[in-house]
Amino acid sequence: MPIFLSYEADSSAGTILGHNIRIIKSRLSDINISDYTPVLGEIGIIVNCYPNELTAKGFGKIRRYISYKNRYADIRLPIDYDKLLKADRREQYILTVKNIIESVQATENRLSAKKLAFDSEKLIRDIMINTEVTADELK
Repeated sequence: MPIFLSYEADSSAGTILGHNIRIIKSRLSDINISDYTPVLGEIGIIVNCYPNELTAKGFGKIRRYISYKNRYADIRLPIDYDKLLKADRREQYILTVKNIIESVQATENRLSAKKLAFDSEKLIRDIMINTEVTADELK
C-alpha cells in the first residue's frame, strides 16, 4: 500500500496543506510501503498545523503509534504554524515534505528500537526524488 497522507489544521494552514498534500499524494502514488519493510503494510502520515493557542488547548497532538498486529503506523507531527503562513509557496511545499520525511524517521526510530527491518533511507530518497526536493532544501 502507498503512504496515506492527510492533514489536520486550522483553516488558514489547511488551505496551504491541502494544496501541498494533493500534489505530494500524486507524486508518491507509486510508492509501496512493503517495498521498504515487511513489518508494515501502510504508514499514515497526518500533518498537523495549529496556532499556539489551539495547541495549548490540545489540538494537533503528536502521535507516533504503530500497530504491529495490523501492520500500520499512524504518525502525526506538527509544522510550525507561523513559519508555514509566512513562507512563500516553495518553502510551504518544502515544509510539508520535510514533515513527511520526519514522520518516516519517527517510524524508523520505533521499528529500529525493536530491531525490525525498515529501509527508511531508501524511502526518504524516493520521497525526495518524487517530490523534487533536495537535501539542501530540507536543511
